[in-house]
Amino acid sequence: MKCNHRTLGLAAVLSLAAIGTAYAQSPAQPQQYGCMQGAGPGMGMMGGRGMAAGMMGRGDPAARMENRLGAMKAQLQITPQQEPAWDAFTAQAKKQADAMQSMRTTLFEAKGNAPERMEQRTQLMQARVAGMETMTAAMKTLYAELSPGQQAILNQQFGAMRGTRRGAPAGAQ
Repeated sequence: MKCNHRTLGLAAVLSLAAIGTAYAQSPAQPQQYGCMQGAGPGMGMMGGRGMAAGMMGRGDPAARMENRLGAMKAQLQITPQQEPAWDAFTAQAKKQADAMQSMRTTLFEAKGNAPERMEQRTQLMQARVAGMETMTAAMKTLYAELSPGQQAILNQQFGAMRGTRRGAPAGAQ
């Protein structure tokens, strides 16, 4: 059981890192939390429920992502010249979110004995690594198109994964 929790935890961290690229925080919020540093009780982004949020969370995950991307675009003040890089970035973020939903479904519906399920998880993690590499390339392309001011905003909003514990802000351990 402990190994299963570790595997699911690793999957959650990798998936949230991908989804974290689409993280944007409303300027009305008083505290700034980076990616995966939400103020809520869960381990997921913005204190959410982590990996299970897409299947058991409230609301439509695609709509939440659209809202986060829209807020990020507004905050970055993407110019018409930056639109192609922004569009490529958001297309990749949406593709990654779809892949994560598929991965969650596969993990929750896994059948077979323990070694077979572990093999399935290994294959899913390898697919996640490939997806993260593609997402990293899209992020680098977008970042290169941004002004230094926009880069600073993205750096702050995307956030570093500072030492956090169970979704708490850094230093609140």
